[in-house]
Amino acid sequence: MKSRSRLATVTAAGLMAVGLTLTALNPAAAAGDETISGTGPLKDDWNNEGPFSRSSHSHGNAVAMWQQILWADGYISWGDIDCRFGPTTERATKLWQQKYVGYNEGDGVVGRKTFIAASEVGLQTSGSSAQYLGNERGRYINFYRNGAGDWVMHIGNDAKVLWWDKATFDKCS
Repeated sequence: MKSRSRLATVTAAGLMAVGLTLTALNPAAAAGDETISGTGPLKDDWNNEGPFSRSSHSHGNAVAMWQQILWADGYISWGDIDCRFGPTTERATKLWQQKYVGYNEGDGVVGRKTFIAASEVGLQTSGSSAQYLGNERGRYINFYRNGAGDWVMHIGNDAKVLWWDKATFDKCS
């Protein structure tokens, strides 16, 4: 009886170790919801973000970030910022991509190429702070990267971590 009990304990411990190892190999599995994040120079953080669209990660603070970029560049109105990637955001994204990514027709998906283009078009960095300077006069977005490496954005006085699948801004519907 003792040997069976010991075997069960060893097997359970082995399975837990395998599970912990797999979790360590895939931090997203451990973290649950993901954020826009990074380490090192801020300017490089957006190079591996995305994709999101109407069918993928379509409701969250990351969408609000993208909508603010579209607003800052004059593609949507302030009232269109609602953390939902709907038809207005998709249409504006396609137009933005045609101008800045070089797509003949934008695909409406905010992926790696779109994030890199946004970083090159308007992202200014200093230390752990960043600002996206839009093409519309006086429009900009303030960001900073917190101690955990997560990007935080302001909508007015409301500052939130940029979650992919959580919409926590007061402005979000």
